[in-house]
Amino acid sequence: MRGFFYIYGMVELKLVTRGVFLLYFVSLFLGPLTETLDWNTWKLLVFSVINTIAFGYFLVSKDLRGLMNKAIKSKVSLVTSLFIAWALLSYFYALNPTEVIVRIFTMVNFYLLFLNLSVIFAYNKFTKIQISLIISFFFLLQVSISYWSYLNFIDYKAYTFDDNQFLISIFSNRNITTALFLVQIPFAMYLILKSKSLFIRSLSIILFTSSFFILFLLASRTSYVIMLGLFFLFLFSSIFYKHTLKNFFNKPLGLFISILVLTYVLSLFALGTDNTANAVNRIQTIDFEETSTNTRLRYYSYAFDEIISNPLIGVGYGNWKIVSIERDKENILSYVVPYTMHNDFLEVAVELGLIGLLLFLLIFLIPLYKLVKYVLNKESIFAILLLSSLMVYMIDANLNFPSIRMSSLFYCALLISMSNNFKQFK
Repeated sequence: MRGFFYIYGMVELKLVTRGVFLLYFVSLFLGPLTETLDWNTWKLLVFSVINTIAFGYFLVSKDLRGLMNKAIKSKVSLVTSLFIAWALLSYFYALNPTEVIVRIFTMVNFYLLFLNLSVIFAYNKFTKIQISLIISFFFLLQVSISYWSYLNFIDYKAYTFDDNQFLISIFSNRNITTALFLVQIPFAMYLILKSKSLFIRSLSIILFTSSFFILFLLASRTSYVIMLGLFFLFLFSSIFYKHTLKNFFNKPLGLFISILVLTYVLSLFALGTDNTANAVNRIQTIDFEETSTNTRLRYYSYAFDEIISNPLIGVGYGNWKIVSIERDKENILSYVVPYTMHNDFLEVAVELGLIGLLLFLLIFLIPLYKLVKYVLNKESIFAILLLSSLMVYMIDANLNFPSIRMSSLFYCALLISMSNNFKQFK
């Protein structure tokens, strides 16, 4: 009888932990029951509920409590806790203390995501194929939504860059969509390179190709910067491991280049050379006088001025949006204010000083160090591709503001917890 209850308990824990894991992905697709202008707040609420219930269950369960304690004692957990504590201290000197609490609420959810996902990975010991399959399945659903919109749209008119809002899938704008698509693409690449199933490999090739085609249609300039970063990472890995032309297409670099060229050619046929969404035309719009680029550079100059004048403690967590009004008042039109810095790392430096920036950087540098160390010691396609996904997020964080988007933070926590628990994957 004792053996029966033991087996029953094991099955229950498997179902609960895997159920929570799948629920995180499903929640990305859940919209509010009533019309709302701010989907991010809705997602924050949904993740808060799931995180709180899961964290409580994992702590109560004696079989999972040890794994949770181990996750809490990890280096990433330690620096995240210190970052939250340092941010909380800014409540006492911030211009608007309420904003400190609002922003910390988002960061606490990231922390709980990291802890819960670490427990899930440690307990279930997924294979690399399994975890890639799960991520790719939900990625396929996201891409399918974009295609459904695209195919319906082109029945009425030709697609141009001005119509990109119709292809953003379940996310709120093209920059978020392109960044998160690029975060997930390496897992589809892993299935192509390592799965023994012809069906899975074929479906993954379709997913990889179709997602890149959507990226060219969305024409986010950030995505081109990220693609360039991925190219150099894969090129370095090929040089380091001395890959030959014989197995070129069985390695990340060859696969990446071939799909990139193929989908760009397909986008040329679909868009034409004069279309505003054409990649070449979009890249040519990048200059220091262009509004978007000029605005970012202006914000960055404010950041450096603020850091020099207040390098230790900053203006208070979440308070850049308030302080920036005074900085940018000569350029404000109507009610449009500099809500974010368009660079998460600079924004943290402005709000929490250099100490806060160091703690924030360590959240990424610790898992990055582990992956790089693993890659240098032993060739691992999974480690290289996981490293590439984390690099995608960090490039995006240098050009946009994913740290206030729960969808982006979920994938960030997913990548960091996977990196931190890399040896758990069989």
